[in-house]
Amino acid sequence: MRAALCGRDVFCLMPTGGGKSLCYQLPAVVQGGVTVVVSPLLSLMQDQVQQLQAVNVPAGTLNSDQSDAEREQVTQDLW
Repeated sequence: MRAALCGRDVFCLMPTGGGKSLCYQLPAVVQGGVTVVVSPLLSLMQDQVQQLQAVNVPAGTLNSDQSDAEREQVTQDLW
């Protein structure tokens, strides 16, 4: 967490329930800018995006289940 808040690149590999979400959500909210999170779990990505959007934090996901139009919209929003 300290490294992320100091603006350094971080690779975080932790078990379920270890606090990974906080490790990328807090620095992203506090510092602004773009945070990229790579996750193999579609349901986790959807849950995280919904939780962030519920508190007015812009968030999106890119995954193989999306249509071309959905992926294009996320890409447009990013730029």
